[in-house]
Amino acid sequence: MIPLFLGICIVLQGALNREIARNWGLAGAVFLNNLVFLMLGLVLFLTVRKVPNIFPDVFRDRGAFGMVYWWYLLPGILGFAIVTGAPWAMSRIGAFHFVVLVIAAQMVAGLAWDATVNGLPLTTVRTLGAMLGIAGAVLVSWK
Repeated sequence: MIPLFLGICIVLQGALNREIARNWGLAGAVFLNNLVFLMLGLVLFLTVRKVPNIFPDVFRDRGAFGMVYWWYLLPGILGFAIVTGAPWAMSRIGAFHFVVLVIAAQMVAGLAWDATVNGLPLTTVRTLGAMLGIAGAVLVSWK
């Protein structure tokens, strides 16, 4: 259920940011998003530190904040790109085309990640499924 919920969140977030950008500009919408994200992230972080037992283990502090690699910055940079790029792309091609193209790209990236990082094989079924998704993205984007 979480991936389904997140899929809806992605569409709503991009579309609502596009609407905010009409009044504030995209830079203002991105700033507001990141301010809210920072506040919610701080509340989550402090709550997990105060009452860790109410959260799954993956949320809990590992005590290794002194260990930082350069690539730890990439998720934040990628998040910024998503928050900035989604409403801009939706304003140019519409929400539906944006989502279909994003899903196709996610399938290819997911297959590549699973194969290279998680060691999961590129099976025929998974590869064909991704190809069908890409074919669907091409068809709905056809002018």
